Amino acid sequence: MKHFVFKLLVVLAVLSLLGAVGLIIGDYVLTRARLPYNTFIESVNVSLLTQGEAIRELKALPADDIITSPLIAYYKDKDFFLLPSDLGIKIDARASVKNAFKQTHDKNYIKELRSRLSKEFIRFPLVLSIDEARLAETIASIAEKIDREPRDATIILHGQGAYNIKKHQTGRTLNIEKTIQNIKASLEKDERLLPLAVSEEIPRVTYEELAKAPPVQLLSEYTTYYGTHDSPNRIHNIKLIATEFIDGTILLSGEAFSLVDTVGEINREAGFKQAFVIVEGELVPQYGGGTCQIATTLYNTVMLADLDVLQRRNHSLYFYIYPLGRDATVYGKALDFRFVNNTGNPVYFKANATNKSLTFKIFGTPTGKVVTFTSPQVVYRGKDGEKSSGWRAPKNTPFSTTVTRTVKKDGKVLETEVIRSYYKLVGDGSNVVIRRPEPR
Repeated sequence: MKHFVFKLLVVLAVLSLLGAVGLIIGDYVLTRARLPYNTFIESVNVSLLTQGEAIRELKALPADDIITSPLIAYYKDKDFFLLPSDLGIKIDARASVKNAFKQTHDKNYIKELRSRLSKEFIRFPLVLSIDEARLAETIASIAEKIDREPRDATIILHGQGAYNIKKHQTGRTLNIEKTIQNIKASLEKDERLLPLAVSEEIPRVTYEELAKAPPVQLLSEYTTYYGTHDSPNRIHNIKLIATEFIDGTILLSGEAFSLVDTVGEINREAGFKQAFVIVEGELVPQYGGGTCQIATTLYNTVMLADLDVLQRRNHSLYFYIYPLGRDATVYGKALDFRFVNNTGNPVYFKANATNKSLTFKIFGTPTGKVVTFTSPQVVYRGKDGEKSSGWRAPKNTPFSTTVTRTVKKDGKVLETEVIRSYYKLVGDGSNVVIRRPEPR
């Protein structure tokens, strides 16, 4: 009995061996001209297909059906789910099949078989080509959702010490050319996460900068009033500059302010109207007339806050709507009013322009400084040489003024400054040439 069982086992072993050999021979014969069993190119099953059959199989299907795993273009927390057709992806069927066939057919058949038997299935990537025009079109549409301008943080005052800080917005720009390079490189590596190339721009004023020292305490304010004959055009220009260009301005510590640069081009396209300006001692209507009232009011507000004035020039003619010896003019690029924030903390400007007056306020961190001005001392040249007058020179006489500004803190004088101004004459209306009337 034992002898019979032994013989039976031997026979079964031989049959098993012959079966295995037969399977190997059959696999060898079958797969030399075909792709192995359980072979996939992307999601397409090409098992036991010849190269020609596999090529036809791939060509019969659109890329959107073959590439089933999601393609995701991403930047930080923004994801854009895309179809292969969105990226202009085209499948090179011949190259894809050739690649799969080459990698499944080793010269050492036993090594190849061992490799295949160790895997449940074999998947090969597609060989792709890209329609770059279509890809660029899609990336451009994504750029519209990514791109944005930087926006400064700002202060919103609610009165009685209440305020909130509106956070800044970081600027973003999608680099289309670099993004296309990134996507092509990712697809070549059979990756489905496609990085967007985005450059960021931190705005000048950030939330963190304002939160350290919120500019919400009133440092200074100053008001000037319009003349009784000021035109609607002049008042329009003053309101435009005050509300559109200066109101809400924040200067960080050490930053300079230029009125000329802030306002920019003064023309009809920018919304300005023609009003009188002083040109060579005459009144001439030009776009932006009234800008000097902005400069004068801002100059006095800045001086009261003890900011550092870099450039100031008085008018050639003095008009009574301005504080004598403390006016400021701007004209073109040649004459500017400039100052710098020397407080060590951010400052914030508020403007209020009505039909009668203009007011500027500067908010910041209290410095404890108190600024005062003396009355102007007027000097003019008479028949007997230089003479002083209490507050005005004789009519149609050139004169100069001196005003002393004093800065104190805790009762101690920190600084004294003598402000000197030179005028051709007082423009009382009857002695100023009007070259032509203002347009209405």
